[in-house]
Amino acid sequence: SGVGEEEIEAICERVSITTKVADVTELKAALEKGGIVKLTEDMTISDEDQMVIAAGQSATLDLAGHTITANRAYPLVANGGELVITGDGEISGRGRLAAVQNGGKLTIEGGLIKSTGDVAMQATGAGSQIEINGGEVEAQEFGALITTGAELVMNGGTVEAFDNAGIGGN
Repeated sequence: SGVGEEEIEAICERVSITTKVADVTELKAALEKGGIVKLTEDMTISDEDQMVIAAGQSATLDLAGHTITANRAYPLVANGGELVITGDGEISGRGRLAAVQNGGKLTIEGGLIKSTGDVAMQATGAGSQIEINGGEVEAQEFGALITTGAELVMNGGTVEAFDNAGIGGN
């Protein structure tokens, strides 16, 4: 007697497979597919590239000591889905680096999220949430901007802004 289809599905649910990525094209495909995504190189996100985690999707981005430089606003968007950022490394750029909307969730476990000219991350709308458990957030304006019924949960880490409040909202 062999292993049944239900047993195989149960095993697959317990196994986490890590996708290693070396460029922006691979990063976008892996994040949008979901699962654990680990950087193997530094990379730059251009104006044309945006990583969107859709409703029902969940992705973990392990910076693994690397840097993502964003040349556009909102390179990372949790649009109803869930994105976890972990590991040593940095996500930096002049604009807003992450958006959470439509009930999405962004969890910061590690790394440095650094906006040198604007808000670092923004959550908008009921059910949307930013949770900070570790790492650092630095921004010229707000480190985390929470608006229109969104929520911030801070269990650890640091948030610092240079020209405004670390955390702001309405």
